[in-house]
Amino acid sequence: MSKHNTEVNRNLIIIITILLFISGYSQEVKLKELGYGLISSEPISKQILKNSPSKLHTTTSHSKLIKKTDSIPVKLGTQFAVFYKLKFKKDTLIPINIIWSYPEGMKDTKGNVIKETSYITEKDTNYKTFSSYTLEGENELVKGIWAFKMYYLGKELYQKEFYLY
Repeated sequence: MSKHNTEVNRNLIIIITILLFISGYSQEVKLKELGYGLISSEPISKQILKNSPSKLHTTTSHSKLIKKTDSIPVKLGTQFAVFYKLKFKKDTLIPINIIWSYPEGMKDTKGNVIKETSYITEKDTNYKTFSSYTLEGENELVKGIWAFKMYYLGKELYQKEFYLY
């Protein structure tokens, strides 16, 4: 990612944070974990996400928890997720920063080393939702500890480690 893009993203986060603070959205958000593990889901769209191993961000729906576990087999097509509810004083969309950190050995589709993927997404408050990962390419078949983190306005809401074997 270029320095210009990084600075633009950082400035956007600052502007969103200020606007949310002014509008009263800086109130406490709490996360309630509802489950995690192996899932089945249906892809509904794909967007370019340059800092990810696959270079794509896949949006899924109809996700169903198959097995509660933090031990995930490294196999193409494997899907795993965290299900949760973001508790807030009112029902609204809020910006959540999602970060996936990978073990040593993760590379993107061009062979470049990649340590983490970070992106901002909007999530509904007070409703069950989820964040997932699908192993879509050979370059993503990396064993070790994968860390999933969520932040709201710079505050860590949640962290979960998955052990890929």
